[in-house]
Amino acid sequence: MTFPGDDNMAENETAAVGDAPQQPKLHIMAQFVRDMSFENILSQKGASEDPQPEVSVRVNLDAKKRQTENQYEVSLKLAVDSKDKNG
Repeated sequence: MTFPGDDNMAENETAAVGDAPQQPKLHIMAQFVRDMSFENILSQKGASEDPQPEVSVRVNLDAKKRQTENQYEVSLKLAVDSKDKNG
């Protein structure tokens, strides 16, 4: 992955590849966290001696083209839930 202004890095990558066709590059122009929350209910109740976690992970990836050529807005949504099987 290269970033704008990393001319030396791009030259080194091209030299290492040799005559292979140039691959598309990824430039991260901006990033932000819109919403993040964390709750640890177990710490409020007091931990049991032998917790049996049940973990659920959901991943959602959305992309849409921007008005500028070759630019896309990508949204990565992660949801992780962990519950004690014993209640």
